[in-house]
Amino acid sequence: MRARSWRSAPRRGGGYSGLAYDGYRAFDRPRRSRGRSRGPILALTAGAASIAVVAGAVAATGHLVTARSTATTTDNVNCTLIVPANPLTAQGLATPYQLTATNPADGPCNESNPNQTAFVQGAVIDQSTGQISVYNPVVVDQGTQAAVTPTVPTLPANSVVALWFGFNGATLSFAGADQVSSTASSATATATTATTATAATSTAAPTSSATAAATAPQGAYVQRAGHHHRKGTATATAVPTATTATATPSATATATSTSPGSVTSPAVTGTQPAAGADTAAASGTPDAILQQNNCIAGEDIAGTFSSFTQVGACNAVAFFQAANNAIAAGQLTVPNPGTATDGQPCETTRNFAIIDQDQSDNVTTEYLANANGQIAQDTAANAAASPNATVLANGSDNGLLDFHVDPALGCTPWKVADLASPGSTATALPLDELQAAAFAGQSGGPAALVPLNDPMVLDNNGNQNADKTNSYRSIVDQATLNAGETPAEYCGDMESIQGVRLQQDVNLLRAAASPAADMADNLFDFLAMRMQQSFTNLNCQDLGLQNDVSTTVDGNGVVVAACFLQQVNAVTPGPGNPTAGMTVCPATTTSGTATASAAASTSSTSAATATATATATPTATASPAATATATPTQTASPNPGGNAASANRKHKHWWW
Repeated sequence: MRARSWRSAPRRGGGYSGLAYDGYRAFDRPRRSRGRSRGPILALTAGAASIAVVAGAVAATGHLVTARSTATTTDNVNCTLIVPANPLTAQGLATPYQLTATNPADGPCNESNPNQTAFVQGAVIDQSTGQISVYNPVVVDQGTQAAVTPTVPTLPANSVVALWFGFNGATLSFAGADQVSSTASSATATATTATTATAATSTAAPTSSATAAATAPQGAYVQRAGHHHRKGTATATAVPTATTATATPSATATATSTSPGSVTSPAVTGTQPAAGADTAAASGTPDAILQQNNCIAGEDIAGTFSSFTQVGACNAVAFFQAANNAIAAGQLTVPNPGTATDGQPCETTRNFAIIDQDQSDNVTTEYLANANGQIAQDTAANAAASPNATVLANGSDNGLLDFHVDPALGCTPWKVADLASPGSTATALPLDELQAAAFAGQSGGPAALVPLNDPMVLDNNGNQNADKTNSYRSIVDQATLNAGETPAEYCGDMESIQGVRLQQDVNLLRAAASPAADMADNLFDFLAMRMQQSFTNLNCQDLGLQNDVSTTVDGNGVVVAACFLQQVNAVTPGPGNPTAGMTVCPATTTSGTATASAAASTSSTSAATATATATATPTATASPAATATATPTQTASPNPGGNAASANRKHKHWWW
């Protein structure tokens, strides 16, 4: 039976037990510096020193989903990924990336440690046919070999290859293999099949140079008409926007088709950005491999590199350009997400019904780790050969949608051929983003795009930066900022749209396993918890808005109930939300769940009051006829308590 880490593979029906899903914890350091991993949550609970074994539901293959990790809270969560030469070629795709500690004094980085695992996702588009395929390169510890030598893929002669990166730690840095003194010559993959061509790359995206229109505090934004933001106390109009665009391609790459069995790296020419200009960058120092392959992992802001922290990409802009050209030419058809069981459109990564404070981050790649800690691609052949391998997965918004929300709502994610696993198909971040670009917002609601207050795009001092935001948007195929987009609007749409859809789908979501069983007891409570934290981590409380959701944790620190100020009925058959009628949940419960009773309890006050937001303004009050069955007089918190609260003090970011 295949053992699984707490970031275990969701596509086979299990939860990611222990994942610290996408939500930034508030703590005193600047928002950009995470300091700790988004991941080792189970290790933080109840004084546990290791992660417990958790069994989950089994779909497709019948494998037991197991949480099995010995990582501790002292893990080094700042690692460096060594990018091989010619990463956009067939040989480069099959060459293992190497993981090492950014600062060895902080301890080692091990790819098999789920708190430190780095992931690479590759996509290939054939410009002759418009068809997309996926190939996910493997990552190993520096100086080691992969458990199974990757097969060199056969690439179309006129293809464009791009890469996206994800990380389970805090900050992933990047370095080209030529910049690193390495003894890992054995880590180079040996070709096991012939390749017919090399991947073509094209010009890197122009980076817009922006100036802030004002220097008002982060919370001073005007509430826009037409959005149900509830509280309207914001008074200022200052919004930093991108006002100047300067096209400064960092590199132009061309590929030369070669005879079968040979691989040629792209020939690259480029221009240097103007001195002092803010530009997309992959590292704080010059790096030929990263620059030549159009890699982006942050922004050079006035000469100082500001990282996206966990994510990056190489040649993403060129890939999306080719894909969008193929769509326009009728070569590539993006599938409609379809209609969910609730009768509404299936969600995408740009629906406000599912986004969080840092949407479109991390990837859907998975790896296999053997008992010796060696890593292999998660292919059908490798899984069959290693039935006891641990599956390592990257917590991501895309993975949450593809592996959890879609199945719960009766939807199917877009998959294409997996070049590493013949006969198999796979999901991928670029597929999700292309589908979101095509369908998000078509049902009348707004489409969600990375906002200025997304913690991943703040500068090193925690300030909003339009240039960095636009650079991040470029690697996930999103348009640049315009003057009409504000953090207040983003927060308001998240609150008014997401809370409604969650409650409408409560019966479907409560029937689905939680992606993080130590955090929440089912998918509904998990998503409500994630929404609750996103509000705080985007500083929505400073924008004249009120947090719509509160949660209750049990004695084990697990979220077991969610209450909403704006009450909405379920649209599918079932018992509905157990706390229906309660506008504010008690912070804790000594019983298994917090529920609403038909009459007021005689042993408690007739109304459970609680401050539902991080601000001091309105106080939400539960209906006198709806009291909690356990400790109704306790106050609710704007943030989840229990394990989530412990994680909140230790980490900046929630998985998913």
